[in-house]
Amino acid sequence: MELDTYLAYHQRRFDYICGLAQRFKPSRASRVLDVGPSPMTKQLDTYYDVVWSLGFEHTAVYSAAEGARRHITFDLNQASDPAAWVPMPTFDLIVFSEVIEHVHVSHDEVLAFLGHSLAPDGLILCTTPNVAAFHKRLRSMAGLTPWHRWESGHVTEFSKADLIEIGRRAGLQTRYHAFANYFGCVGSAPRRDLVKAIDGLTGVVPTLRRGQVIVYAH
Repeated sequence: MELDTYLAYHQRRFDYICGLAQRFKPSRASRVLDVGPSPMTKQLDTYYDVVWSLGFEHTAVYSAAEGARRHITFDLNQASDPAAWVPMPTFDLIVFSEVIEHVHVSHDEVLAFLGHSLAPDGLILCTTPNVAAFHKRLRSMAGLTPWHRWESGHVTEFSKADLIEIGRRAGLQTRYHAFANYFGCVGSAPRRDLVKAIDGLTGVVPTLRRGQVIVYAH
């Protein structure tokens, strides 16, 4: 995906998450980790004094060297083996946005890896697509696959109950959950109009919105 298209789809999400981050951790001195470096890492860095990133050395749309001054190289698919965990400082906030649906190992093991680096009052702010979103229900009713792994790169998608249970198995408590339409619109004008109409409709039925956010704590 080209950077302009990527930003058109995700900038709304970046703004939404940065707003939530400041709501839950308003102190600029909070130590923040962004899992999966992206342009949002740099956006977080404009508010917080200390922002780290974690993931591969480079991504398709963003070089870690361009944003966060501190980067931890680690493949989350190694999280199932505690012996492979990399040393990490403690963080007041871990931003884990649109990543959990891409990992191949047990999701509670990934959350356990992240949770072991939380400060005593630290939080994990996780966002992921809503498996029960309205457009996916429409596709199912039409006899179509709700989402395609080979198109999205998603290994799995989750309900609210799934996310709460995954956190529980990782030894984490749920502090907050909300459904939200934080994705942008890309494609043809008719497609963008359709997406905007669906977002408007699901604005009054939260469980049908395209995305969801959950906040974990110890």
